[in-house]
Amino acid sequence: MTDTQMSVTIRNEKPVTSVYYGFAVNMPTGESRFARYGVVPEGLARFTDFGAGWQFIPSIEVVHRLKENDRLTGRFSYAVRRGYDYSQEVPSAHVSPGNIFSQEIEYLHTGDKKMYMVQLYHSSTSSAVQDAVDVDSRMITGRTNYRDGDDWELRFFYNRAISKKDELRFYTIYSLTEAAHGIASQEVGRQYYGLGLRHRASAQLTWQLMAHYQTVDRTYDPLRTALNTGGGFKRRSLLAGIEWKPSERKNVTFQLERYVRSDDGGAGYNGWGAALWYQQSV
Repeated sequence: MTDTQMSVTIRNEKPVTSVYYGFAVNMPTGESRFARYGVVPEGLARFTDFGAGWQFIPSIEVVHRLKENDRLTGRFSYAVRRGYDYSQEVPSAHVSPGNIFSQEIEYLHTGDKKMYMVQLYHSSTSSAVQDAVDVDSRMITGRTNYRDGDDWELRFFYNRAISKKDELRFYTIYSLTEAAHGIASQEVGRQYYGLGLRHRASAQLTWQLMAHYQTVDRTYDPLRTALNTGGGFKRRSLLAGIEWKPSERKNVTFQLERYVRSDDGGAGYNGWGAALWYQQSV
């Protein structure tokens, strides 16, 4: 089980500028205590942690239509994060994570044959307090006061119709997590690239092929040593997916991925991943 999330949005639609007001709640139904050496390294699985504490997240989104096919969007949110117990070896070890203020600006162009989107994201976290533990003696040895580094991310997505049934897709993402304050840490840079083809076989059936490449310059995390691989890594994958839409309200998607990851200072990994989604609107 992971945490349960609920959200509500009030939409104030206008011809030129629309405003959306949101409020989300994270309910701690997932497992928050993890073993020090049992965390899955970055890039190998969908979830690193399965749960946290209560979170309350108000947000606002402003959409301004520049032209018929162009719009500019600004998003702002503030996550109030409550504390929770985090260690499986020392069940009473507690962390009070900092609150997160997030900002994002997006430009979207939608044409007859092509669409592209540029997004710039930034978030900053307030100070946190975490019990320091000794997993061998299973005791709390003190407290660590720190502040997570800011996150920056620049994203570019591009789709272009190359025939009546085929669409070319490309994306690139540049991400930077600054070094944490209060503990020995380093900044982490990530780059993502993807190129693929989407084919519409019929009104109900489409398939796609995507090639992905990811490079991470380092994975050092002083609070979760299981994530450390001695350096960065590179991940290459090929993904095949099929989407079936039996009706206007139902959608089924299946994806299969083959990946190879090479670690700096480690042997790396390779494997398969599969995902199945079923969506129905009411």
